[in-house]
Amino acid sequence: MQDVAQLAGVSTQTVSRVVNNHSSVRPATRERVYAAMRELDYRPNAAAQMLASGSSRSIGVLSVGTMSHGLITLFAELQAHAKHRGWHVLTSSSANADFAEAQSALDYLRSRQVLATVILFQHRSLLPLFEHWTGAPGVMISSVDHGIEGMSTIGIDQVSGLHSALDHLWDQGITDTAMITGDREYIDARERMVIYQRYSRLKKHSFSLFGGRGWGACDGYAAAQEILNVGLPEAVIGGNDKIAVGCARAFAEHGFTAGKDYKLIGIDDDEVSSYLTPPLSSIRQDFAELAGVVIDELAGLMEGKPHRKLLLPSHFIPRASSLPEDAPELG
Repeated sequence: MQDVAQLAGVSTQTVSRVVNNHSSVRPATRERVYAAMRELDYRPNAAAQMLASGSSRSIGVLSVGTMSHGLITLFAELQAHAKHRGWHVLTSSSANADFAEAQSALDYLRSRQVLATVILFQHRSLLPLFEHWTGAPGVMISSVDHGIEGMSTIGIDQVSGLHSALDHLWDQGITDTAMITGDREYIDARERMVIYQRYSRLKKHSFSLFGGRGWGACDGYAAAQEILNVGLPEAVIGGNDKIAVGCARAFAEHGFTAGKDYKLIGIDDDEVSSYLTPPLSSIRQDFAELAGVVIDELAGLMEGKPHRKLLLPSHFIPRASSLPEDAPELG
């Protein structure tokens, strides 16, 4: 550190402040120190930084369960936004909803003295793990407010996108819809199922539920076989885009084409969905925006701002799989 200080023409205390991202250092001075660090190939000792400051320059991300398309995208965006603030991201995960395993994963992050923690989970059975949150600031990413004190809850509103998708179908005169849910042990799957049922009842339209075992194309394919045993509905909403793709494949094997013989809508707006044949209508969740809001929330909590409950809107993107055959695509 002394060599860096000498080359940059500053004190060792100033170098220490730059290393620990102290706000009192002028930008020009900070850049001189960074240039000296690069020239001397100086790498701060993480353990020493933790001892000096009482914490790391890292935030923790606790992930429980399978990383779906949406969570993978969200995690990548969290890393990008954290890096912009000079934070590293430490991850700790539990492959399933085992309480002891999830507790161990959380304890690991706490042992690393992270600045704050982001929690990604989808199982209600784990809620007691977070009920008495103390210490470093926390943000739970969830579309449902679980009433957890001591942390913020931020998620994507499932209502707006689903309501728009259903209105889109009903406006075409469609009355017979089916939903293939994802794994109903997941909070989001149950939330979407409840919204679908409630809104259909409110508008006095028939509805039916299938699936509930997983999030893959194979799960959509299997559920579609069950649907065909009952009869082809006018429209199907898949719990995510992969489920919708599996459903389309099963229906195609029986001679039915999405957009022509029935309407099909997915959720998540996977990057490939607009390139399918026909292009798949989907409910878009902006994970990049969500990640940015979460990181900003962590920064605010570190500054002493109060916890918040916040939902970002979801957006229905109509494409050929659910549009009338003679209609131009809208998005």
